[in-house]
Amino acid sequence: MLVNTARASLVDELALATALDEKRLQTYCVDVFDPEPPVHPGLASRPDVIASSHIGGYTEESVDRATEMAISNLLSALGLEQSA
Repeated sequence: MLVNTARASLVDELALATALDEKRLQTYCVDVFDPEPPVHPGLASRPDVIASSHIGGYTEESVDRATEMAISNLLSALGLEQSA
């Protein structure tokens, strides 16, 4: 089993498909594609590929931080002070 949650370019998709076809690799688990979103048919449509959305960084904390940064940037652009 191969798991890729980093970058699509880390995997040679042609070699991966060959390894899956020849049963040298049983399963490929992935949440990153090139191109994004994945094209159909492609790796994501294979029965030996477990594909999911790339949401690893989408946590409550990361959304809160991104929102706070956006507000801070907006206030700064408007020349307004942000109260602590």
